[in-house]
Amino acid sequence: MPNVYSDQYQTQYVSVPSAPVKANENGKVRAKFFNLNTTADPVNSGDTIFLGKLPPGARILGGSLAFGAMGAGATLAIGVAGTTGKYLAATSVAAAGKLAIADTVALGFGEELLAETTLIGTAAGANYAAAQDLKGYILYVVD
Repeated sequence: MPNVYSDQYQTQYVSVPSAPVKANENGKVRAKFFNLNTTADPVNSGDTIFLGKLPPGARILGGSLAFGAMGAGATLAIGVAGTTGKYLAATSVAAAGKLAIADTVALGFGEELLAETTLIGTAAGANYAAAQDLKGYILYVVD
């Protein structure tokens, strides 16, 4: 039977010359944490919420989002400019809950960022209720 190699194994151990990638080998997992309270920072339908920046070369490992009840019809997408649902497609945040971010290949799990990337949330459906928290993180490896 033939051998089959992952892209990382092929690049680092089979190809000549090898080309190790920092985000694939012996890296430290880091978290980009974000939070806001809708009283201090009111969120209306159509608003863009700037959550944080991820460094170039970061490999996305998933994340989590926890939120209070934002109100009937309220949705949130997590992504980047131009692809607002890249890490989480528009999802209801009407009732309090918790969601995974970037937890599938289709939602960016394992992606390596080529440049510094601004993580954004896009509110839609309805203005968010006051006095609600939105907290989350995205995990990545960069070194």
